This record gives sequence, C-alpha cells and structure tokens, in this order.
Amino acid sequence: MEGAGVTLVLGHRLGLPPSRVRRLLASIGHEAKVQDLLERSFLPEELKLRYAGVVADRRQR
Repeated sequence: MEGAGVTLVLGHRLGLPPSRVRRLLASIGHEAKVQDLLERSFLPEELKLRYAGVVADRRQR
C-alpha cells in the first residue's frame, strides 16, 4: 500500500471520513505546486514571501 492508500487507512483508524482525508491530500498537493511555482517565478523575493504568506493564511481557514 502506498501514499494515499496508507493515509486513507490511517484516516479511517482515526475515525475521519474518507472525503475529508482526500481533501487534505489534495490540499497538500496544491501547496506543493504553489511552492514550486513561487520558487521558479521571477517575482522579487519580497513578493514571493508575501504571496506565500497569503497562501498559508488561506490554507488555515
């Protein structure tokens, strides 16, 4: 069993609905893509940090 399968089993053992676990996995994947995009962008470092902060704030909502 790999990655998502293990996470789904763990979520089940913790009593979490599979839909919630899948949303969490999708969110983590999205964050990795955003971080990669920011690292490769031509934005000034200050804007990269501000944008990363906005993404982090939205994630916690």
